[in-house]
Amino acid sequence: ASIEPYPTETELLFKLLENNDDASGIWVWDRAQILPTLKKWHFRTTGKPLPDTIPNKLFDLRALSLIAFPTAQRSDKPENLCKEINIKFQDELGNGGILAAMEALLQASAAKLQAAKPDLQTAWRNLFLNHLLPEWIEKLFPEASESGFDGYLHELEETFRNLPEPVQSSIGQPTVEGLTLSDFFKKPDGFVAQVTGDGYEERKGQVEFADQVLSGLRESRPFVLEAGTGIGKTKGYLIPLLLNGKRAYVATHTKNLQDQAWYKDVPEALKALELAGIGRSVSILKGKNNYVCLQTIVDWLEDIREVVRKQEDAFTLAAVLHWLLQTKTGWLIELGSLNNRAMIARLARDQAAPGLSETWGELDPHKRAVEAAQSVDLVLVNHSYVFARAKMDSDDGAPLDAIVFDEAHNIEDGVTEALT
Repeated sequence: ASIEPYPTETELLFKLLENNDDASGIWVWDRAQILPTLKKWHFRTTGKPLPDTIPNKLFDLRALSLIAFPTAQRSDKPENLCKEINIKFQDELGNGGILAAMEALLQASAAKLQAAKPDLQTAWRNLFLNHLLPEWIEKLFPEASESGFDGYLHELEETFRNLPEPVQSSIGQPTVEGLTLSDFFKKPDGFVAQVTGDGYEERKGQVEFADQVLSGLRESRPFVLEAGTGIGKTKGYLIPLLLNGKRAYVATHTKNLQDQAWYKDVPEALKALELAGIGRSVSILKGKNNYVCLQTIVDWLEDIREVVRKQEDAFTLAAVLHWLLQTKTGWLIELGSLNNRAMIARLARDQAAPGLSETWGELDPHKRAVEAAQSVDLVLVNHSYVFARAKMDSDDGAPLDAIVFDEAHNIEDGVTEALT
C-alpha cells in the first residue's frame, strides 16, 4: 500500500471517489462507522448526498474476519485481531501498521472461508448473492455443487447431536472416610495444592471460610459469611459443598463470574476431589436468553430474504452459521464481538415461538442444560436465574439441599430487578 498526501480533505475525498469508480470493491474496517462519516463528509464538502453506488462497493473487513473467526474477542482494531489469532502482519517496508494488518486479515479470512466444509460454503454463497459483488463471491466462496441450505442443516443437526453435555465430573467413590478440609487446603501435599502446582499459597482465611461453609451446610437456616478479597472464596465454598455430598446450587452475581468459575475453579476443585478418590458432578445452567435457538435458525434459512435485508445482516448471519458448527455450548455470549446485537438477541431461546419441532426441540441446548442439571451434585447458576425461577414458582424437578449466593450483598438489587 502506498501513501499519497493531499493538501485538502476535498481533494482526498474526490480521489477516493475516483478510485471507487474503477474498483471492484473497497474493504474498510467497521463499515457501520465508516459509512455515516463518509456521507457527512461528502455532504459537507459538496453539498450533495453521497452517490448510491459507493455504499454498495464498501465491504466490512472486520465483519468478514469475524465470519472466519467468529469467537474472536479483540476486533476493535485490525492489529489487535491479528495478535489474538496469531497472524503476522508487515508491509513492504517491514512495518506492522493498520494497512498491513488489514491485508493479512483479508488473506487469512479468505483462506479460512475456502477451507470450510462445502455445505457451509454453499450456505455462505446463498447469503451473499445480493450483498457482495459477483467477483468477490467467486474469490471468497468457491463454486458450490448444490444450492440452498439443506446440506448445512444436516451438518448443524449432526453437530448438536454430538454436543457434549454441560457437565464436568470427577471419578471416585460417593464418600471417603476420614477426609477433612485440611487434606485439601494444606501445603504442600494438600489435594488443591497438588492440582494448582507451585503457585499455590496456603491461606488461613480460606481454610476458616471453608470450615464456616461446612458448618452452615449442617444447619437448616440462612447463614451469612463475610470475607475479604483475595482469600479464595470460590474454592472455599466449592470444596466443602462437593465434599458434603448434598445437592446444591451456587449462584454467582454476574454471568462473567459464573463463566470464570466454570472454566477455572470448578475443574480445579473436581481434580482435587478426584485425587481424594471422590466422584462428583457439576453442571452449568443459564437463563433462556443466553442460548441459541436452533429452530429460529431453521426458520430464518427457510425465508432468508425476510431476515437478511442489508449487508450487515448477511455478514452477521454468516458468522453465526460458522459459529454453530464450532460451539460446544450454544451460548450466544461467544458471539460478543458481532456488532449486530439486535439480530443476535432475536436468536435467543426466550425469543422463539413456544413450540419447537421434534428434531430441534430434542437438540435444544437450553433443554439439554436443564436436563443435565437434574442429575448432578452441584449446579452453577447466577442470581438472576434463581430469582426468575422463584418468581415463576418452579424448580428443575430434583431435590435441592442448599444454595450458596456468591457476592450476596448484591441480592437486594438482583431481586428488585427480577421482580419489578
